Amino acid sequence: MNRFFLILFLFYGTLANATVSLPNFFSDNMVLQRNTKIPIWGWAAANESIQINFYNQSKSTIADSLGNWKILLDSVSVFGPFTLEVIGTNKIVISNILVGDVWLCSGQSNMEWTVGQSNNAKIEIQNAANDQIRHVKFEHQISSVPLNNCKTGNWEICSPKTVGNFTAAGYFFAKNLYEKIKVPIGLINSSWGGTNIETWISRSGFESSPEFKEMIQKMPIVNLDSFAKINLQKWAPRIEAIQGNRLNNLKTNEFQLLHFDDFSWPFMKLPNQWESQKIGDLDGIVWFRKTINLTEQDIENEAVLELAMIDDEDITYVNGLKIGETKVWNEPRKYKIPKGILMKGENCIAVKVTDNGGGGGIYGDTSTLQLNFGKYTKSLSGNWKFQIESIKQSVSENSFPSLCYNAMIEPIIPFAIKGVLWYQGGIKCR
Repeated sequence: MNRFFLILFLFYGTLANATVSLPNFFSDNMVLQRNTKIPIWGWAAANESIQINFYNQSKSTIADSLGNWKILLDSVSVFGPFTLEVIGTNKIVISNILVGDVWLCSGQSNMEWTVGQSNNAKIEIQNAANDQIRHVKFEHQISSVPLNNCKTGNWEICSPKTVGNFTAAGYFFAKNLYEKIKVPIGLINSSWGGTNIETWISRSGFESSPEFKEMIQKMPIVNLDSFAKINLQKWAPRIEAIQGNRLNNLKTNEFQLLHFDDFSWPFMKLPNQWESQKIGDLDGIVWFRKTINLTEQDIENEAVLELAMIDDEDITYVNGLKIGETKVWNEPRKYKIPKGILMKGENCIAVKVTDNGGGGGIYGDTSTLQLNFGKYTKSLSGNWKFQIESIKQSVSENSFPSLCYNAMIEPIIPFAIKGVLWYQGGIKCR
């Protein structure tokens, strides 16, 4: 390549890398907050000139040495629709923007629960045509450090085709509010079922709290791979102390067998998630075993093994034979035991539970943990033997504080909003 073409290549390559960009959740059909300054921000080449045009306003700025830029538009009290133009070396046009009230919707599954999963969903969806209500759902993401952008889809206009995937709590709030004030409503859905409140709080928030300052100072700022190694180092000694052996010495391929020797295994009361018991806040695989004595009458017919609810997945055995498997956390476990598997005398139920994050174990009402023989039942609640097979080494959303905040809240700042809808986040003290 001669020098002339090398110069042209470098020149146009620089232009290509200087493309002006906006946060991912800036898209067609979005809603901006009324009656306040409207922040618009993004990235470009260092020292690049940026111009914004929006509703009779034209403002400009220059990106800093790192390529960051931000412009504050004057407040707007009319609703639109409007078009936003962002002009640098390239041009971005975002259309059909409304100005109204924007609400950040966050929390656990109660907020992530969709309109399509709600009572009377079919009727609600059929009557959901309202282009003044808009919704954007952030993808699940975690980070050990604050991010400046997020994974997300586009803003969607409320209609029978889209509303089924809206946050139900947010949608019914927006629907009722719009009927009263007739102002466009924007819903930013940044929620994650099963998350603890700590993961949604910033590190600086913990540092400013006298109660949690010491806790957060013990949390190193490292990448997620390092977090996983730290998690394993933290848990291994504690687990070995609980069950008296090393994880890599377990013969897990024998745990389901009827005559496996589980004499030294510790006990856990079920049904109850293990986070509130000896194990604590662990993600991984745990085996449960219970030996029961049955009579001739018990084994005459088929029985149904009811295991309440299991968070997240299970593989269930009776006397060494697999009778069921379920991979969703919120479905009651009811497994038929064919005639001939149960025996007079000792029988063993073994359940391999995999918890990928959040709560873990066999939980629910004691009346739903039982052997059902049709005309009568035998309770299985109470003490079960347990053994931890392995620790999940990858980092989950609840492994450390601030992981969801860093990836799913920090990137929204400094977007102007009316307020926050929070529903809800369980507390896990560390």
